[in-house]
Formats: sequence, C-alpha cells, structure tokens
Amino acid sequence: MFNLAITPNQVKSAIKSHKLTFTTRDTKKGTSLFSSDEIVWIKSHYPLMNRNDLTCNFNLTFCREIRTSQMVSFLKNHKIRSGRTGQFTKGKKPWNSGTKGVMKSNSGSFRPGNKPHNWQPVGSERINSEGYHDIKIAEPNVWKAKHILLWEKEHGQVPEKHNIRFLDGDKNNVTLNNLILVNKLEHLYITQNRLSDHPQELKESVLAISRIQAKIKEITK
Repeated sequence: MFNLAITPNQVKSAIKSHKLTFTTRDTKKGTSLFSSDEIVWIKSHYPLMNRNDLTCNFNLTFCREIRTSQMVSFLKNHKIRSGRTGQFTKGKKPWNSGTKGVMKSNSGSFRPGNKPHNWQPVGSERINSEGYHDIKIAEPNVWKAKHILLWEKEHGQVPEKHNIRFLDGDKNNVTLNNLILVNKLEHLYITQNRLSDHPQELKESVLAISRIQAKIKEITK
C-alpha cells in the first residue's frame, strides 16, 4: 500500500518540517507501562471480566505480552476497581430463584431443530462490544472480524504475532486500502505515535518512523 523505501534523512526531514513529536514508554524510568488509549480500555473492560481474562483480551486487542501480575500491579497501584463484590445486592434475587423443580438439569430450552429468537444465518454481520464489524462464518455461533476476513481474502492468513490495523483509526471504514499489517512492536509504536490522529499527507511518514522505531527496539533489546 505504501512505498516505504525511505531513507533515514528523508524521515528526519519529515519530522523537522512538520514538527512531529513522538513518545516512548520506558518502564525503567518509571513511566507508564500502558498508553492513554490502553488505560481507557482497561478501565472500561475491568468491570466486565476477571483479571486473567482482562489480561488475555488486552494482549489480543493491543498485540501486547503483558503478564497477569503486571496487570494486577497496575490496577492496584492506580486504584482501578472493577465494582464487583461477588455478592447479590440486598433485595435482589438470583436468576434461578423460584425455579426449583421447574426445569431438570441439562434438559435444554429448545426442541431439536428449533432455533433461538436471536439466531442469525451464516453471512450475517454485527458490531461487537469492541466496535469491530463481525461476520458469521459458521454454525452454531462462529464469528470473525470483517476486516481480517477482507485482508486474508487478498493476502492469505494473518501471520502469527501480527495484527491488522485501520490506517485512519475508523473501525467502520472496512476497506482494503485502509488496512495495514503490523507486527506487535510496530503496533505498539504506531499506537504511541497516534497514527490515526495525523493528517493523511503525514501518515506515510508516521508509519515509516514507527516501523523504524520498532526495528531499532528489536535489534537493541
């Protein structure tokens, strides 16, 4: 999609002429392990899942390799609460209150051949809780992200430890020329450098800089 045969001097010139600034996260110096976008995601999803699931879903979403212990420490240090107590609020009844004897265990709710009211056929489209468009690809309830299906149709299976990003940051703009393949380090620096926030004419430079930063990190770590 982009011609990235850019020399270091061209990159430096683009940074200087457009007054671009970029940030890095250095946990050794005490700065945050997470970007502001990642922190917003953590705060909004912690009430919905336990710490293990939170860490797993976070790593899948942001292509990171955060340990559960790191996530737990971050939550505690920043006093981020899930709001869950594990107990029923006084006055509320559990979902199965009063159903003793009504249903036998494992009896099922539908007769063979019947479908639930919210059943959708293969090929149906939905928007999931993360804002991504999903396509139903198989029964009984198998869905896959539309942008990944589109990219894989053109290029083949997404390589391991890689992610498909939206160039403009708009999850509703599911078009092939708006999708880019990045590895986990590139994904990290692209997020830090806020690629989607830059005007279109600067995106190529920001993308190239992010990939250079990722390559330097890979070589020097």
